[in-house]
Amino acid sequence: MLFHGDTYLNCYDPVKYYYDKGVRLFELDVEYTTDDKPVMLHSWDGFQWKYMGLDRDKVYSYDEFNNATMIKGYTQLNVERTIKYMREEFPEMFWITDTKNVNEKLLTSIANEYPDIMDRIIPQIYNQDEYFMAQKLGFNNIIYTLYMSEDTDEQVIDFCKENNVFAITMPLARAQETNLANDLKEIGVYVYTHTVNDDETYEAVKQKGVQGIYTDTLF
Repeated sequence: MLFHGDTYLNCYDPVKYYYDKGVRLFELDVEYTTDDKPVMLHSWDGFQWKYMGLDRDKVYSYDEFNNATMIKGYTQLNVERTIKYMREEFPEMFWITDTKNVNEKLLTSIANEYPDIMDRIIPQIYNQDEYFMAQKLGFNNIIYTLYMSEDTDEQVIDFCKENNVFAITMPLARAQETNLANDLKEIGVYVYTHTVNDDETYEAVKQKGVQGIYTDTLF
């Protein structure tokens, strides 16, 4: 989301701003610190430098991350803080997870530590095996995102039919260039695409069957 000219912030300030405007679904990225604790960060590939002034080539500890000073007075998030805000300040917020390499670790820790709020956490999974892992942990609303998947359109449709998949997210090009979104919509699967930041593209992908978008600017 775009906030004061910045994107990929994954911090408290844009969440509060857009929550107050009526947004309820937020995708927040997770990375792990050197002492194996989850924090909200797009990646350790320079974002710690961009938004905290930390060494771009270094991964930091949990305390170092939490005690760093963010640009413009922003407040960084970790999983514990995010859950606290969801309970106390943002009671209608849903968190869509995004972590590419440690999905099972993150989802297992959430299921173990925060079972009371699992119905407001929407895991984003990257292959069919991860779907069953998330389901086994007790998550009900699971998004299968396709940008890392090698599944064909037919395989995606068959998987959704067989497993009652809640939603699919696909890259914008796939939504524009194939009939997959319409085919999924016809079998009752909610379809998202990313990233859409202009009204013309939004209207065009809706005609292709897309029902929701990931966006930085359209609220």
